[in-house]
Amino acid sequence: MAVDTGQPDAHGTRGEPGVSDGGPVVSPGGQGAWPGGQGASDGGQGAWPGGQGTSDGGQDAGHGEQEASRRAQLIEAAQARWISTLTDLGGRNTLLYYKDRRAGTLDLAGADPDALERFCRSGSIRLTRLFSDADLRADAIRRVQAIYRKARELREERGIRAAYLASGMARWDELFLEPAAPVLLRGLTITPTRARHDDFELSLDDEAEVNPVLLHKLATVFGAATEELAAERGDRLTRLLYRAATAAEVPGFEILDRQVIGTFTYAKLPMVRDLEAAGELLGESDVVAAIAGDIEAQELLAVDETADPVLDAPEQDYSVLDADSSQRSAISAVLSGQSLVIHGPPGTGKSQTIANLIAALVARGRKVLFVAEKRAAIDAVLSRLKGVDLGDAVLDIHEGTRDRQRIARDLGDTLDLAQRTPDPEVAGLHRRLVDRQQRLSEHVAALHQAHQPWGLTPFEIQSALLGIPEQARTPVRLAAPELITSDRADRVRDELREFAHLGGFAIRPASTPWFGAKLPTAEAARHACDLAARLSSHSLPVFVHHCHRAAEETGLRPPESYREAAAQILLYASIAQTLRTLDAGVFAASPERLAVACGDGAGLKFRERHALRKQAQALWLAGAPPSREELAAALSGAAQQLRPRAAARGACRRPGDRLEAAEAVRARHVVRRQRPRRAAGRAGPQAGHTGHGRGRF
Repeated sequence: MAVDTGQPDAHGTRGEPGVSDGGPVVSPGGQGAWPGGQGASDGGQGAWPGGQGTSDGGQDAGHGEQEASRRAQLIEAAQARWISTLTDLGGRNTLLYYKDRRAGTLDLAGADPDALERFCRSGSIRLTRLFSDADLRADAIRRVQAIYRKARELREERGIRAAYLASGMARWDELFLEPAAPVLLRGLTITPTRARHDDFELSLDDEAEVNPVLLHKLATVFGAATEELAAERGDRLTRLLYRAATAAEVPGFEILDRQVIGTFTYAKLPMVRDLEAAGELLGESDVVAAIAGDIEAQELLAVDETADPVLDAPEQDYSVLDADSSQRSAISAVLSGQSLVIHGPPGTGKSQTIANLIAALVARGRKVLFVAEKRAAIDAVLSRLKGVDLGDAVLDIHEGTRDRQRIARDLGDTLDLAQRTPDPEVAGLHRRLVDRQQRLSEHVAALHQAHQPWGLTPFEIQSALLGIPEQARTPVRLAAPELITSDRADRVRDELREFAHLGGFAIRPASTPWFGAKLPTAEAARHACDLAARLSSHSLPVFVHHCHRAAEETGLRPPESYREAAAQILLYASIAQTLRTLDAGVFAASPERLAVACGDGAGLKFRERHALRKQAQALWLAGAPPSREELAAALSGAAQQLRPRAAARGACRRPGDRLEAAEAVRARHVVRRQRPRRAAGRAGPQAGHTGHGRGRF
């Protein structure tokens, strides 16, 4: 798995040396802009099958030459744009315009000369041994800490090796900038010796390389002959650089003897060189031509988006991870030779789709080049492949080809494993896969099959139910809904909407006395309205009049609502029942003490209890002598009937004077007879007055 890692460096190394962000990924080893068959990248993943054909040769010669010329011009213009986009020779490029910073760079001018010479010769030294002065040593530790953090970030996130020892600093004159380009770059590995990061082991690579961005700048801007200088070293390199700069008339060119440590990156410069050298390959690729704007190439690569993709048969499905229909459609499109780009937010399965795509292509004997901008995208796909025991099928060269022994070892181990691995027995697996896929297909078909008489699918019904808010849900279910025709359903829907518009669903028990009224017909509604009108105009006023008169006679407070009047009527009825059992003198004889004496006699002495019991028996009017329990119950009722007198703060008239109370009771019976029955509604007699269950007189 080859990985391109062109990335900008924002910590003192902003901008790729010689290149900038963006542009297509180009490799010199394949066809088109994306060689190697298929490629994919996370966060805008794409797969580009290679080997696209050229334009149709069946056209006449003149028209064919004209089309070929126009196509070549478009590709050349696109090639120039891509090179310009990738190329960064401006002041942000630290390999051309190096600057000493407060952190992130380390000038070795203050290092001990002997220690520095030993470091360059042996390639390894402790940082604290490079500086004998304590202040310089402390400053060097602080700077290397920043360099180490930045180099580790670039290596882990983007796979870029960025820490270098730069030797020699080339300078020349420019109008607004001060060029300072390192001449030789030697890879540097920084390893903390302790967790506190207060000392570091510095290890140099065996070979140094000439700054390729410097050579590119001198060649492209000044026209210097630098093609042969990349292999030179030492004093000969210095002499040849001076000679090439002098021949190209580079103003004020000189090389200063400096050595610095910092982070430098130029991962995209090889892409620029590939683009410059790949003109013929780019011209042969229909994908590149389509991207460049060639209409014929775009039409050739266009796919009918309305057509349903043809998925692999189960025995040809090499998906190693779960994949939904959209992911399988993308995989099928790539396997059929189409070029495409997959867009999707994080968490939608792009890395999983790439892993499935790699497995499917490898199973068909194809090679796959997977390119990602960040190391995290590589790890996301690698972890999925390793999770299904396909990690050995991947050759990870994200960090470049410096460790060639490791790459060769991994490749050899994979080839040996492929020879030792027998073909798996998959007949039973394919049989189960066919069965489960058929069952799932039947389920999906049933889910989207319209059912009569309404012409709706279960999927549409479930979607509609999920959209209903919680406050609108109801446990009510229609009986035998399959018998409701489409026309009848429309009528029911219209009636329900009209009912809702009239406030039917907003009615609550306390909102109106008509709540719950069963008035199935217009005649029943008219009858209920007539009764309510009669109650309001005659029966209730008569009832109110007798209630007030009775209250005046009995010394009770006049009722202010129907509920209070009904309570007084019940009081009058209970008094009448008491007077049929006990003499009227019971209300003046402290019935509560009499009830206690006839009961358990708690708190009373023997003689007092005996006298009270004898007095209570004398009050009994209902024939045969009662038991003490019956007498106690009757006396308790009389005592309870006296309590409203205390609340009214008045003296009760003699119980025998109860003519108005009797009239009030009879008036209430009239009201109750005229009130609509519960089966016809709950519109009580108060409805004619206030429309509320607790209306006032």
